[in-house]
Amino acid sequence: MRNIGYRTGITRGIAILAIASFTLAGCSEASQLKAFASKQVHSVMDPPKDEIPQPLVVANGKRLATLQSTYCWGNLGCADYIGGYGTARKYAPSTIVKAGAVIDVSFAYKPAPAQVEVTQYRNDRESASIQLTNGHYLAPQKPGLYYYGISAYWKSADGKYADGDTSVIYAIQVI
Repeated sequence: MRNIGYRTGITRGIAILAIASFTLAGCSEASQLKAFASKQVHSVMDPPKDEIPQPLVVANGKRLATLQSTYCWGNLGCADYIGGYGTARKYAPSTIVKAGAVIDVSFAYKPAPAQVEVTQYRNDRESASIQLTNGHYLAPQKPGLYYYGISAYWKSADGKYADGDTSVIYAIQVI
């Protein structure tokens, strides 16, 4: 009797182990299927993040040249550049614009950024936030060379998390 009970116990143990293995394998396949389906949905619903969005900065119908600065974007990771006046003064491309010209700032990338900031760099220690009104601001009235930076920030659908950012620098020569 004892041997029969022992054999039955082993058989039951093997059966339970086999059922558990099949169940876990099924869960693994279900998990893989769910991950695959999610990836397919996101590839259609979410734009690819393998190119950093660039702002379209336009004055008098002419696109202003910009230079990529700090960013944190999808598969490209993050890069941190020294910004502000010194970098803009040394590296920012400049474009001639008329005094008081309307300067439009937009992004073709969808979804649009949750926040866009424009900063005018006045010197090494002083900068000013420039108010965007309906996606544009006005060039200064006084002729001269002016340095700017644009920073844009994307958020997750629920608005709780950062979902990428980019910054550029540029200069305008007001005439």
